[in-house]
Amino acid sequence: MTFEVVYGLTAEADVKEILDWYSSKSLTSANNFLSALRQTEETILRNPLAFLKIEKSSFRRAVIKRFPYCVYF
Repeated sequence: MTFEVVYGLTAEADVKEILDWYSSKSLTSANNFLSALRQTEETILRNPLAFLKIEKSSFRRAVIKRFPYCVYF
């Protein structure tokens, strides 16, 4: 089975806002965040069941390394 990452409108807006903020501080930081996000997406796609479910829901959470953000799926 092949999976793909699809962001909802709110999530897209969140990522844009985060990238804008990091870009205002440092383009390197923005690129590092985007790279870490892409790595997290790849890890989710390779093995989504590796991430624990959030209590009392069907959602899972993947922490983005080196940044204070998570991907919920």
